[in-house]
Formats: sequence, C-alpha cells, structure tokens
Amino acid sequence: MRKRMKFRGFIDFFWDKEGGFSTAGMVLALLITICLLFTAARVYEVNSASADVQEVADAAALAAENVVAEFYIVVALCDATVLSLSLMFISTLALGVVCLCTPVTVSFAEAFFKAAEKIKDARDSFAEKAQHSLDKFQSVLPFLALTKAQSVFQANSSLPRGGEYSGVALLVPWEGEDDGSLVFDKSDDAQKRIESKSDELKEQGEKAEEAAKKGRASKERAFLHDSGSQTDYCMYERAEHLAGMTGSENPFFSSVETWSFSAALDRAKVYYEKRAQQEEPGGNSVAEQSNSALRKRFYEFAIQEIQKGYVYETDESFEAYFPLLPKNTNEMRETVLYTESIYPIGNSSGKEMMHAWGGCPGLNGQERMGTGSIQQLEKGSYETCTACDFKVSSMGSVASASTNIENGFEYHYLVVAKEAEEYQKAKKEFSPSAKKVKGITNDLLGYLKEAFDQACNQRIKVSPPGKFGVVCLAVNQDSQSSFSHLASLFIADSGNLGPCVALSSAVLVKESSDEKRPLSVLFLMGSLKRKLLLLDPCVFFLMFGRLFFLHIPMVMMHC
Repeated sequence: MRKRMKFRGFIDFFWDKEGGFSTAGMVLALLITICLLFTAARVYEVNSASADVQEVADAAALAAENVVAEFYIVVALCDATVLSLSLMFISTLALGVVCLCTPVTVSFAEAFFKAAEKIKDARDSFAEKAQHSLDKFQSVLPFLALTKAQSVFQANSSLPRGGEYSGVALLVPWEGEDDGSLVFDKSDDAQKRIESKSDELKEQGEKAEEAAKKGRASKERAFLHDSGSQTDYCMYERAEHLAGMTGSENPFFSSVETWSFSAALDRAKVYYEKRAQQEEPGGNSVAEQSNSALRKRFYEFAIQEIQKGYVYETDESFEAYFPLLPKNTNEMRETVLYTESIYPIGNSSGKEMMHAWGGCPGLNGQERMGTGSIQQLEKGSYETCTACDFKVSSMGSVASASTNIENGFEYHYLVVAKEAEEYQKAKKEFSPSAKKVKGITNDLLGYLKEAFDQACNQRIKVSPPGKFGVVCLAVNQDSQSSFSHLASLFIADSGNLGPCVALSSAVLVKESSDEKRPLSVLFLMGSLKRKLLLLDPCVFFLMFGRLFFLHIPMVMMHC
C-alpha cells in the first residue's frame, strides 16, 4: 500500500490535477526531445563523414575502368580502319574486273589494279602494326588503371577536409588473352585469280564489244529504213502514202530503243494485204490492165511469202527470217511465180498464145487451151500477144522499180531484211563471247564475294584486362573528429571516427543497338558529382552506333 502511494506521488510529480503536464514533466519532455534530435543529427553527420570514402572508391573504380573503355575505343578505330581498307581493296579489284569487260573502260582496269595493290599493302602493314601496338597497350592496362585510381585518391586527398586516401584497383582479369592474327588469304587468292584471267577476260570483252557494235549499227540502219521519219521515205511513210495505213496498223517509233525488227515485219504483212485489196488498174489501156493484174498476183504472192517470216528475240539470242521478194527476172525464176500454171492460153490459126490475165482482149476469138506457167512460156514456142505483150520479163519487172528506187516500199523492206541478217550474225558472234565474259566475271566476283565475307569476319577482337570489370578498395586513414558544429551539453565534442574502408566495382556494358532509344544522361547526386569532376569525361561514350556506359555496384564499410 505504501509502494502504491509512492508511485502515485511520482506520477503526480509530472502531471497536474487537470491531466496535463506539470512544470517538471514539461521540462523532462523537452530535455528528452532535444536529446533525440541531437542524437539523430549526430548519426547523420557520422554517416556523412564516413560516406566520403565510398564516393572516392566509386570514382576510383570509374577512373580505372575508363582506361579499359579508352582501349576499346582505340581497338574499334583500328578495326574500322582495317575493315575499311579490306573492303576498299576488294571494291577496287571488283571495279577493275568490271572495266576489263568492255574495251571502252579496259584502260582504267590497270589503274584500279595498281591502286588495289597499294591498298592491300597499306592494310597488311597497318593491321600488323596495329595488332602489335594493341598487344603492348593491353599489357600495360593494369598499371594504367592502377595509376588512374591512384590519381583519384591523391586528388581527393588534396581537397580541403578531403582525408588521406589510399587504395588499390584490380582489373578482372588481370591479364589479357591473345586472339591471334588476322588472315586475308581469300582476298589474296582472288587477286591472283584476277591476274591470271585478266588477259582472257579482256580479249573476250573486245570480241563481244566488236560484235555488239556491229549489231547496234545494223539495228540502227534497219530502224531508219522502217521508222526513221514521218515525212521522208521509209517503210512507215511509204505504207501510209501508198496503202493508207494508219494507227496500230502502221505504228511509228521515235527511238531505236523502243523499236524491234518484228515491228517492220508486221508492217510488211499488213502492207501487202492492203495493196492486194486496193489494187486496181490506173487506166483503161490494155497495158495498164495487164500490169495491174501482174501486180495483184505479185502482192498475193508477197502475202504468202511474208507470212513465213518470223522474229524471235531475247536478251541473249536473236533469230529472224525476212522473206526476200524477187526484184528481177532471174530472182523471179526461183519462186513459185515462175512455175505456177495460172496464165490463160489461146489458140488462133494453129498458133498458141499465152496472156497476162483472163481479161486480155487478145483472147477474144481464140480457142481456150487451158493455162500455163511463165516457165512454159520461156521454154515453149508461144506467140507474143500483141494486146497484153505478156513476156517472161513482164512478171520479173513488177517489183524492179520499187525495189531499186528509194520511193518504193520494197526498197526499204529489202534493207531491213538484209540488216536483220547482219544483226543475227552479230548476235551469234556476240553471244559466245558475252557468255564467256559473263562466266569469267561471275567466277571472279564469286571469289571477291568470298573475300568480302572473310574480311567482314576478320575483325580485331580483344580480350583485355578488365573486360569483366574492376574492383577497387579505398581507405581513408585520416582520423576525423566526431563533430564540432553541434558540440553542446547534449553532444560530446570528443572522440574520432577512425579509418574508413570502402569497396567498389565498375564494369563496361555494351548497350544493345536493336532498340532505338535516346542517350541517357548520368546524374550523380550529392558530393559524388564533386568527385567525378576529377575524372576524365569519358564515362559515357558512343562507339560506332553503340552506347557504352559504366555500371557501378557499390559496397561500403565503415571502421
């Protein structure tokens, strides 16, 4: 009972009768609150003072790994140079091969081959020296990284209230690996093959070009005689003027590139059909009627012959047949016009007479004896009709004028037919040489393709010290005072924090280039920003389209 009364009295000492704090209670609450505030501030200040060593460790790790990053930049530049020289060498060889294919450009081939040889020597020399230098550079990377880290320790030690920092930075792995030398045997082999085939390729290219020139000249002449002008004599103009052909029956071509021999053949087929349909005597005289009948028969014969014509043309071959029409009596004897038995024979007073057509007035009063041919007329003893004056030369001379004079359709048709033969010969000469040129070129370009693939795979690859990162240990040996700004009755101004140790690491990470993303900006808060000012500015860098940055996992220890 007495103990309960004592406790009750103790409670009443801090509380008044109305339930609030007493004066003593208020004083005690304020003292406890102030102590807690000063204690929290003290904890924060101790942590802040000891955290400096972690920031220095982070900065030292960044500086050490930055040496490895710079080494990768040098490697990338050397690799890009070797690759560029290799591709330039292969491209120059390819240009030389292409130049050998035509006589117009063959003079440039030698220049390209000489340039390629110089580029090859430059590539081999640079690749050898670059690899040797990179090996030397790689061997000193651990010491350079350690030197960089030590410079960070020293720089931070020289700052006001910076402490006495020391430590070590170890690259992982400590030693690099030799990835071997570059091999370009495919490009060397391609160059040798090109040298061995260059003379043959040049010779076949000259033959193909010569045949192509002949073919182009023949086609150009044929084009001019078929569709060379809308007003001057040619097959187009003659067909329009003599047969009234227009539109799709008689197309006009303004360029030889759009014209083909088949256009001329098709025009001739339509032309003779039109002339046969439209043929009529130009007068009432027997001679004109006789000539008209012979012309009509010639046109009918021409329709049959022209229909036998054809043109088969592809990119690699040309085959055409333009039937030739007789332009004189000798050529007429070699056709069906000479042997066909269609001419009427009459008998008058025991004398047989052959006529040009059945309507000849000379047949009147004569006994019809059937029909005969011009061959029979020439070999038999026929009397010449005084009305139609039909002789062997009558049919032979039908196309003579129009074939030998520029204003005749047959004149231009004959030129086109002959040029078609020349074009076909040129095409036959061109095709074997062109195939050989194409075959040799494809083989050589195939070897260059293999060289290209090898050049793309023969890259400078390195496994330097620090490729997996760096581990850095930092020690602040300065015994810092506990704190001075808040020294009071609540915080004792005595004692030291003692040495502090921090462990940090950094690793180079290659960002994927598959996704399109903007470059990030690194914001380091607090005093780390001040520490980073002591580093080289190459924490983030862009190398051939890929962003490299330093990732820093941190571990901090306080002693």
